[in-house]
Amino acid sequence: MASSLKATATKDSTSREQTLVRLMNGHTVDTSCFACGDAILTVKPADLVSATLVGGLGAHHDFVATVSGSRHLKGELKHSLTAKTKREVLEWRPWKDAVQFVQGQTKSKKAAIFAPDYGMPLWTAWFDGYVKPFVAASVPSATGLTLDGYVACASAMSCPSTAEPASAELIRVLRSDKELQEGLRKEWIRFETAFMPAHPLDHKAFEAHVKEVLEEKDVWVCVNKAGAHWIEGFHVLGLVYDGPRPKREGGIVFVYTLSVQKKSGGTIKQIPIEFKLYWKNGGQAVQNLNFLVL
Repeated sequence: MASSLKATATKDSTSREQTLVRLMNGHTVDTSCFACGDAILTVKPADLVSATLVGGLGAHHDFVATVSGSRHLKGELKHSLTAKTKREVLEWRPWKDAVQFVQGQTKSKKAAIFAPDYGMPLWTAWFDGYVKPFVAASVPSATGLTLDGYVACASAMSCPSTAEPASAELIRVLRSDKELQEGLRKEWIRFETAFMPAHPLDHKAFEAHVKEVLEEKDVWVCVNKAGAHWIEGFHVLGLVYDGPRPKREGGIVFVYTLSVQKKSGGTIKQIPIEFKLYWKNGGQAVQNLNFLVL
């Protein structure tokens, strides 16, 4: 079910991006895929000449818009079916309705640059200190799982066909038993609360990554139930670490203050952002551990 929902969400997102580009190129489009309906028709600027769909692995934008003067603007679409956030809020937090502006797996090469402890050091500490005792006490059918086998299953959207049987069994049991899933979730909260304050990010490297992601975008197209907005992108002027903070639901986030200025200059704003860990598929502490910046 989770993989089906992900596929549907990805398809819907791609369809909207394609439709937006067709709209910007002057085609008649079906606006029903946008939360704002026909309001999307007003989003393109008067000096727009054409647009091209781009994106893909490693890209931080969805399209390139050409405006008068042969200027090329890289842009990203952020869409929400339910939010009604007003433009004055989106002007400085255009990612707000879409949850995050940076996301990835904790053990990715990109994350290793600014979060080196969140790859195998995190997985090893979690597995040895929490997963193995949990399995011994609550999932005896998964006895014998190894770190490598567990990581292969738990860091994917679904278990690979070559998965270690004991690790695949743990994931199967968790996904079919909400009580056990909740039990492991509570163990994850205990782990996260202990691990994160003792393992801060490389703040300078994190600032460089945030700067790269945000400054690649010249514009944001923010769409929700309240309307569609063409939002100018930012220059990142600085990032200050404010420390760890408890989450309402348990666990920890890292809090930062981001200083930004519109690319055309003017006002400088300080924006609070957070780095958090998130199990993307199948519930907390089950599969596909990601980091989010929001």
